Amino acid sequence: MSSLGVTLGASLAAEGHSQRPRNTRQADPRTKLAFLLTMNVVALGRGPFICALACAGVVMILLATNHFWRSLGVISTFLLVGSALYLGLPRLAPGPVSALIAGLGFWATRFAVAGGAALWFLMTTSAGELSAALDRLRVPRVIVIPLTVMLRFIPLVVAELRAIVDAMRVRGVIPSGGSLMRHPVKAAEYVVMPLIAAMMRMTDDLSASALLRGLGRPVNRRRPRTSVIRLGFSRVDAVILVVIVGLCALRVSGWVWPR
Repeated sequence: MSSLGVTLGASLAAEGHSQRPRNTRQADPRTKLAFLLTMNVVALGRGPFICALACAGVVMILLATNHFWRSLGVISTFLLVGSALYLGLPRLAPGPVSALIAGLGFWATRFAVAGGAALWFLMTTSAGELSAALDRLRVPRVIVIPLTVMLRFIPLVVAELRAIVDAMRVRGVIPSGGSLMRHPVKAAEYVVMPLIAAMMRMTDDLSASALLRGLGRPVNRRRPRTSVIRLGFSRVDAVILVVIVGLCALRVSGWVWPR
């Protein structure tokens, strides 16, 4: 019951926070969805490598603008290593092995771009904003409800995993993170099993919170579901839309680099 109270209290606090005027420094969730789709199509599609590099630059700028320095460091490392392997290794050491490694670097760069865009979307979009945006787009509830629940569930799982690992370190059960990799059986015993039990409790709490919000009620066309979250177009959305148009133009231009 205590965990349920904490979850419901956090939900009510988030709703109270959403009643404030909309922050014009953040993009509209619908614009973010269009940007995320464009990044995946351009970066992972059958386009030249310059498209992936352009998308990588945009993702790094977004992460730096929102001060996600740790995520920026991880994504930048994957991008730099993958690009260096793809662009430099075949020229320095031609051969089948270097070609295979270069191919891995090629796809590592593209997937790092898609992962960075998804990470930015998840860290800047709340579940309430995503639900309101999808409702405004007339998306069926069978799609909206699983997405919003997943968006609430992932941060809880990450926080619970960190709490379990910290508790094991304080008790001296896990000396370091590397010891879990060396002893997978102990990792399953000390971390995975408590995490599964915590996830089962979290699913019950999220189900109760969803019922309290009325997510399972029948759809009434005359009285549609409303939201206190304000959606609207701002200058940030205009900039992102310009970037989307530029990336699409680069994709269809046929400019190939490196030649």
